[in-house]
Amino acid sequence: MPHFARRLGAALLLVWLVCTLTFGLLHLAPGDAALLLVPPEADAATLARLRTTLGLDRPVAVQYLRWLAALATGELGSSLANGRPVASLLAEALPVSAGLGLASLSLTVLIGVGVGSVQARRAGRPADTALTLATTTVYAAPTFWLALAAVAAATSGAAALGLPPAWRLPAFGVRDPGVLDASGAVADVLRHAVLPVLVLTATGAAAVARYARAALVEASRRDALRTALAKGVSRDRAWRGHVVRLAWPAIVTLVALALPGIVGGSVFVEGVFAWPGMGKLLLTAVQQRDVPVILGATLVYAVAVIGANLLADVTLPLLDPRRRAS
Repeated sequence: MPHFARRLGAALLLVWLVCTLTFGLLHLAPGDAALLLVPPEADAATLARLRTTLGLDRPVAVQYLRWLAALATGELGSSLANGRPVASLLAEALPVSAGLGLASLSLTVLIGVGVGSVQARRAGRPADTALTLATTTVYAAPTFWLALAAVAAATSGAAALGLPPAWRLPAFGVRDPGVLDASGAVADVLRHAVLPVLVLTATGAAAVARYARAALVEASRRDALRTALAKGVSRDRAWRGHVVRLAWPAIVTLVALALPGIVGGSVFVEGVFAWPGMGKLLLTAVQQRDVPVILGATLVYAVAVIGANLLADVTLPLLDPRRRAS
């Protein structure tokens, strides 16, 4: 319990540091949010009144303390751009991002660990080399580039191949407004989700595969595998029962490490594919210099990433008894 309390305290401190750093950087950046909210012909008096109404004329320290006090009561403020509560905007966008994130994270782990296992069992062979080259290439490719390539393939590429419209994957939006029945709407949302989920999964699975291979190769060199094989256990059974079990703590850590990449990639993916999730909301808020929305989205992202790492840290002692004493 003391170990968990220390980790929880460190996680909360890290969340506070992330939000504080974001707040400071936003106010150090050049520009004025009020200028984006008034017409170009507005005079200085109108601009001054708007700054006073929004509280932007107060010292940065006062703005920070007011924001921190409101956050302590669960209040995230209101959007500077449209006046809506930030909590409502986040509540609308979060389910979209959560659906994309959970789907891509599940596929990331399944595909990444599967590919890494294939590589580990064939370490040093041509198949391992080919998969290493492929995963490294995908991992190095920027997420927004992969998203744009997917859009090009779904639009011009599908048309060049002469695919009928029913076989083409939609590149933008969450659903087709023309689909009204419930069953058709669900299928339509799933069709629209294929490309963004695949892009997020590709980069995440490539990273997980590289680390899973290393963890499984290291586990296969321990005495447990040789002992099991010496006792007559089949290699497949020994691999599943000993190597994977020994590497499982490292694989759990990989899941936590894959989440930041998926979270960061979702910002570009949702922007490219026009999905109204957290990423799209954050991009729009940055363009409008909407500080309360940016801080609210940053808080959600920080809690998700740091919380996943905390969960992995707490789970590891349950999977690896050697860590319980630490």
